[in-house]
Amino acid sequence: MRCEAISAPRRRQQFLAGRWFARQCLARWGGGVWSDYVLSASDDAPPLVLQAPFDLSTRPVHVSVSHSADSVACAVASHPIGVDVEDTTRERDIDALGDFIHGPREEAGLAGLNATVRRHQFFARWSLKEAWIKHQPTSLAMSAIECEPGDSMTAEAVVLHSAEWVVAVLPVQIGELRVCGEAFDDAAVTPWRFLPLQSPENLGV
Repeated sequence: MRCEAISAPRRRQQFLAGRWFARQCLARWGGGVWSDYVLSASDDAPPLVLQAPFDLSTRPVHVSVSHSADSVACAVASHPIGVDVEDTTRERDIDALGDFIHGPREEAGLAGLNATVRRHQFFARWSLKEAWIKHQPTSLAMSAIECEPGDSMTAEAVVLHSAEWVVAVLPVQIGELRVCGEAFDDAAVTPWRFLPLQSPENLGV
């Protein structure tokens, strides 16, 4: 089993917590109880639902799981989906990492913002881009995947955030999102959208 192959105790706990939470989410989304669901444990891919209390050939289901520090986030949908959670209490060199993840249009939008807003948008973008890559794996650099705050009508992604963490989910609109978990009770929810990918020439590649 994959769990037995994980030597680090904390990583093993995260793995077990993620799978347990995913099965709880599946039961809430698809019906039945958590033990009705069996998941795969691939090393380099999102978990696959192998068994459910309904016909998977006529009712597809997709799962995405993310860990950060002591937090676990899971998203379940009838279409491919990506989720990412980031611990925002960790010390990060926002400016240095921003040079790595921000594209030119994002940098232009950040100009003039105060440090608090820049930090908030940094973590939102980091989480959004991680979720984007989980949703549709790519060799693109993070800086090539640009996004900006949107509105609830045109948003392609949702960011939930508190003082200690940020969670990004995509593709989803705020009206379609169903959130469970006490941690989300006081979370703020904001819509985001992705900018059209630029050509290699415009990126200076």
